[in-house]
Amino acid sequence: MDMTHALDLDASAVGFHPFSRDDTLNYQANRWLHDDPQALEDFRTAAPSSTDLGDWTAMYLSLAKRVRDQGREMEAAFFARGAEFFMTPADPRKTPVREQFVSTVHRAFALTPEPVPFGTGALPAYELVDPDAQGDLRQGACNGPRSTWVVFGGFDSYIEELFPALAAVAQRGRRVIAFEGPGQGGALEDHGLTMSADWAAPVSAVLDHFGIEEATALGLSLGGGLVMHAAAGEPRIKRVVACDVLDDFLEVLIHQAAGWALPGVSSTVVHMPDSIINRALSSRARHSLVVHWGLWQGMHVTGTDSPAQFVKKVTSFGTAPVSARVTADVLLMQGVEDHFVPNHQMPRQAGRLTSARSVTTRTFTRAENAASHCQTGNTGLLVRTALAWEDALMP
Repeated sequence: MDMTHALDLDASAVGFHPFSRDDTLNYQANRWLHDDPQALEDFRTAAPSSTDLGDWTAMYLSLAKRVRDQGREMEAAFFARGAEFFMTPADPRKTPVREQFVSTVHRAFALTPEPVPFGTGALPAYELVDPDAQGDLRQGACNGPRSTWVVFGGFDSYIEELFPALAAVAQRGRRVIAFEGPGQGGALEDHGLTMSADWAAPVSAVLDHFGIEEATALGLSLGGGLVMHAAAGEPRIKRVVACDVLDDFLEVLIHQAAGWALPGVSSTVVHMPDSIINRALSSRARHSLVVHWGLWQGMHVTGTDSPAQFVKKVTSFGTAPVSARVTADVLLMQGVEDHFVPNHQMPRQAGRLTSARSVTTRTFTRAENAASHCQTGNTGLLVRTALAWEDALMP
């Protein structure tokens, strides 16, 4: 494995910057900087003033070409991913741009996917280990990896996006298994596996494949909810990290569609006729970029054919029915200005973990450059927090 592009956990934060008046465009713009100060400088003068997706896609593609011509392949790959993110599944450019991003990151880290058989296809998995890292130096230990982390994303990520941060985790003496489950990345695009709430099944398949008897499981974004489903059904998960907390996905969708979040409204929506849901969401999508994008992305990820089918399927993603079965140590993290996930979901999730060995909560602030969703702008602080929490559990 090549560690050249591993995230420097001790470097100053890139921060979260105002590139667009639209929250979704602005978040994604910050996301594709991938904590790179040079990417920030390149992007400052490139962001369009409009909120037209075509303008932003063209900008990302142009910027990717420019920095690639300068020999900066990784930066170009992430800008290309920014363009691909807003391309619909029917866009003929989407697959080749995705393949370019994935292959560039694979080359940069000298990693290739290991297919984990699952259902009718396979889950792409990667093992990240730094042979030069200081491992487990506790008395009686054999100086192997301090622990094994099993890591996955959420609703819209490719696991390759996480390689810089996960390489840094490997440098801190952890064995990292990063994979894409049903509805994610290559599992969806190459194997046609769509997402369901039964996340214990793919995690168990990965643990079996790599011979893992004990793990720290970390889920990002929607993965912060999926990790609860996994831990509730897989006893080999001894430690859980949820970043961000996402205990009710449907509530998040309603929050984005309607601009407000009322706890408990999810149970009402699922009993509404499909025709009413389809009409309401289609109308809202004409006026909201995030709803427009979220609907086609959601139907693609879940294998559903209408907004109503998508909405009703994700009711099962809520963690309320499974949280009491989680017996691991749990770390819950959120950004105080997360524009996707309402902040009240974290204390609600914490309160439902009645069987957990321990529950720790952490809210990141603007002063820390980490107030946004998944601490975009200061990934280093997110990683350091999780590592320190785990270290305290393993003296």
